[in-house]
Amino acid sequence: MTLFAKASATERRLKVFAYGPSGKGKTYFALSFAKAGRMALIDTEGGAALYGGRFDFDVLHTKDFATVMRAVEEMKTDGGKTYHTLVIDPITVLWQTLQDAGQTLAEARAGQGVGRRRQSLGSSPNAIGASSSVSTTGS
Repeated sequence: MTLFAKASATERRLKVFAYGPSGKGKTYFALSFAKAGRMALIDTEGGAALYGGRFDFDVLHTKDFATVMRAVEEMKTDGGKTYHTLVIDPITVLWQTLQDAGQTLAEARAGQGVGRRRQSLGSSPNAIGASSSVSTTGS
C-alpha cells in the first residue's frame, strides 16, 4: 500500500473582487470577464436590468442572506454543471443586510432580557432598580 495517488488535472478557478465607486463599470467588467459557460448573477440592488440585453446570464433578485447562501450551495453541489461563473452585485448591499440583521437580533435579545427581568420582579421601579444593583454586584 502506498501513500501516493495518481495526479489528476483540475480546472483552475479565479476569484475576483472588483471595488470602486458606483457607476464605474464593476458589473459590466464582471459580466464581460466571464466568457466560458453559463453565468449566474445575484442582484441585490436591481442593477442587472441594465445588462440583460448585452450579456447572457441568469439572475436571482434578493437581499436575503439565507437565499444567497442556498444559491451558492446549489452551485457548489452542482459541480459547475449549470453555472460556471457567479457574480454577486453588489456584495456591499448583502454586507449591509447582514449588519442590519445582526443589529436587529442584538436589540431583540437585549429587549427580551429586560422584559424577563421586569416580568419576574413586577412593575415596581424599586424592584427593577434593586435587580440592576444586585446583578451588577453579583457579576
